[in-house]
Amino acid sequence: MATRLARFLCLALAVVVLGVAPRAQAAELDFIMALFQGPLADGLNGAEEVVVSDDGLFAYVASEDQVGPMGETGAIGIFDVDEVAETIAPNNVVVADGARAVALSPGPNNEHLYVAANTTNRILWFTRDAVTGQLSNPGSITATGSNGLMEAWSVAVSADGLHVYVAGRADNSLAVFDRAGDGSLTFAEVFTNAGNGMDTPVEVRLTPDDAQVLVASASIVDDGNLGVAFDRTIGDPLVTPPVTIPAVLAGRGVSKAIAVSPDGTSVYFGSQTAGSTNPSISVLDRDPMTNALTNNDLIDDPNLATVVSLAVNPTGTALIAAADSADRIQSYVRASDGSLTFADAELDAPAIPLEGATSVAITASGDYTISVAKAGDDGMALFAPEPGVGALGLALLGALGALARPSRRGETPS
Repeated sequence: MATRLARFLCLALAVVVLGVAPRAQAAELDFIMALFQGPLADGLNGAEEVVVSDDGLFAYVASEDQVGPMGETGAIGIFDVDEVAETIAPNNVVVADGARAVALSPGPNNEHLYVAANTTNRILWFTRDAVTGQLSNPGSITATGSNGLMEAWSVAVSADGLHVYVAGRADNSLAVFDRAGDGSLTFAEVFTNAGNGMDTPVEVRLTPDDAQVLVASASIVDDGNLGVAFDRTIGDPLVTPPVTIPAVLAGRGVSKAIAVSPDGTSVYFGSQTAGSTNPSISVLDRDPMTNALTNNDLIDDPNLATVVSLAVNPTGTALIAAADSADRIQSYVRASDGSLTFADAELDAPAIPLEGATSVAITASGDYTISVAKAGDDGMALFAPEPGVGALGLALLGALGALARPSRRGETPS
C-alpha cells in the first residue's frame, strides 16, 4: 500500500510540475509570427543583422537597403519584443548610412549601440534609452586609409565594455578602438593580414570570458583556414598578433559566421569550400585556460548553404544557424562536449520570411529566437522552442518509470 501511495504521489507531482513548466530551451522551434517590410513595418529593407537587448524588450536590425529621408541608404530598425504576449512590433527607424552589422554594449541597460557601416566605411555609435529603446546622439569614425575601416563588415564589444573591434573587409584587418564611458570611440590599433589567415574578414566575436577575439575569414584564396584568433588581456586595449585557425577539413575554410558556447569551451564556424559547396559547421574545442583551439567535428549538410549567422542559447543546449542561400534556419541540440545533433529546420514560406536568411539572435531568457532575412522577403520572424518538460520534469518521469516497473525475482507487488 505504501509503495502504491508513493507511486501516486510521484505521478501527481510530475503532473503538477509538467503542467506549469515554462517553455523549455529546446532546439526544436515553433514559428509564432512575422513582420515584413512595408507601411506597417518599416526598417527591414535589406535586413542584415539583428541583436536583442539583454532585457529582451527590444530588437535592433541593421537594414542595408533602407532609404532615409535625405537619400541615405541604411538604417537601424527598432522593434518592441514582448516575450509574455509572444509578439514583435515596429517601434522606430533611425538613419545609419551604410549600416550592415550591429552590436550592443554590455551592462544591464546596454547603454550604446554600435554599427559597422560597410558602404560608408565607418563605425557609428548611438546612445540607447533602456526604457523606450530609442537611439540618439550619433557619433562616428570614418576610414582614413590606415585605421582598418574600409568596408566595415562586423562589430563586437568586449564584455568589460572598454573596447570595440571592427572587421574591415576591404582592409583585411581588425580595427581596435578604446571605448569611453559616454560610448565614444578612439582609434587604438589595427591588425592587418600578413599571410596569417585574416584575408577577407567578415565577422568578429569575443569569447564570453573576454580573453580571445575571433575573426572569421571568407577568403576563397586561403580556404584552408577559418580565420584567426587573438589573445586579449582583460582591460588591455590591444590584442596579441593573431594565430591562424586551420579548417577542420582542408579546403573548408571559407567562413562567414562564428558562435561561442556560454562556458567558452566550444567555438563554431560556418564553413564551406571556395566553390560554395560542402556547406558545414566546423566545431572546435576551446581551452579557457590557454585559449587553445582544437578540431572536434564537422557537421556536413547541403541544406546549410551558406551559413551566415550562428547563435548558441544561454544554457548552451542548442545552436541555431541561418543559411541564406538555402532560405532557412536550422537548429541543433548541443551536448556538453560541444557536439551537435540536428533537431529542426524552419523553411521559407509565404508567412515565414526566411528567403535570404541573414541573421539569428536568441533572447537572454533563451525562450525566443528572432531571425531576419532580405532577398525577396525583407522581414523578421519570431520563434519559440517547442514546449518541453524541462530537466525536473524529466527527472520526475524517470522516477515514476522506476516506481512503475513490474516486480522482479518473485517480489510481491504492494
